[in-house]
Amino acid sequence: MTRAFTGRPARALRNDFVDRYGGLAPHGYPALHHLTSPMCGAATAANDAERINLWAGTRYRHATAEPTGWILHRLASGVWGVRRGHAQTGPPGSRHPSARSTGWHPPLRRPTARPT
Repeated sequence: MTRAFTGRPARALRNDFVDRYGGLAPHGYPALHHLTSPMCGAATAANDAERINLWAGTRYRHATAEPTGWILHRLASGVWGVRRGHAQTGPPGSRHPSARSTGWHPPLRRPTARPT
């Protein structure tokens, strides 16, 4: 939890700004929010993740340490799985534990045109 960006307690991913100012930030919402907004805007434009408020949300403990491609695949497959009535996780042949435990099925794909 940090008050570094807004002055209100919030779950944020650690970065340089949170590490440096998290313990020093006053309870100053909304004034602190208005003071840090231009910095966050500039950091976003510069793609500087060390000065952006990276909010963690309430389910941050469910994050997994795995390749991004697997995460995106699982998220996309989950959408199709709900539609098709079963869960789909992990690419074929992967060592991802959920691929072994639930059985993986390829997501639905639109047919591609074949050359004539």
